[in-house]
Amino acid sequence: MRGSIIIRSNLIIDKARKLITELEIISDEKLISRIPFTSGEILKLIAFHRSINKSIVNVLEIGTGVGYSTAWLMLGIIEANSIPNIVSIDWNRERIEIARKYFKKYGFETFVDFRVGDARYEILKVNIPLDIVFIDSIKEEYLYYCEKLRDKLVDGGILISHNIFGFKAQLKDFISEIFNKDRWITTIIESDKEGLSISVKIKSKRNAKS
Repeated sequence: MRGSIIIRSNLIIDKARKLITELEIISDEKLISRIPFTSGEILKLIAFHRSINKSIVNVLEIGTGVGYSTAWLMLGIIEANSIPNIVSIDWNRERIEIARKYFKKYGFETFVDFRVGDARYEILKVNIPLDIVFIDSIKEEYLYYCEKLRDKLVDGGILISHNIFGFKAQLKDFISEIFNKDRWITTIIESDKEGLSISVKIKSKRNAKS
C-alpha cells in the first residue's frame, strides 16, 4: 500500500492547492502544456466522487507534464478522505523530475509513482484494478490505451480524456469506441476549448449474468 492514512484537514488541502498553484506557474514559465484550471476542477470533482467510501483510490495518468493534472486528481481523492494511489507516465524525463521534485517538496511523494517511458508499454505493467484513467497524451494512441485498459478498469470506473474537440480527426475511432453504449456511458463537456470526454465503464453483459 502506498502512502498512509490521511486525516482530511484544511492544512493538507491547503498544501495540495499550493502545489497546484506552483505547478501552474512552472508549466507556464517553461511553456509546457497543461489542462486549464477549469478542467482541473472537473478532474478534482470526478476524483472526489469516485473516492467516496473508498479507502484507497487507484488512478492511472498517461501524460504527466509537470504533474499539474496529477495534483488535481490527488486533491479530489484527499478531499474525500481517501488515499491516492496514482501511477503517472510520461516519456519526458525532465518533466517527470520536475513533478517528483514538487510533490516531494509538499510531502505528497508517497502518493504518486511517476514513471518515465513509452506509455504503450508501461501501461502493460500496471496490474491493479483502476478506478480512474486520465489520458492527455499522443492522440493517435488514445484508442490503444482505451482497448488495453478497459479490462483493468473496475465496473463503474471512469475514463477521462482531454483534447476531444481539437483532434476530432485523429480521435475518430476512439470517440466511436467510447460512445459504444454496450461498453461505456459517455459525455463530452466543454470544460475548456479542447473539451473533456468522461466515460463510465459499463459492466459487461457476460459479467452481469454471473
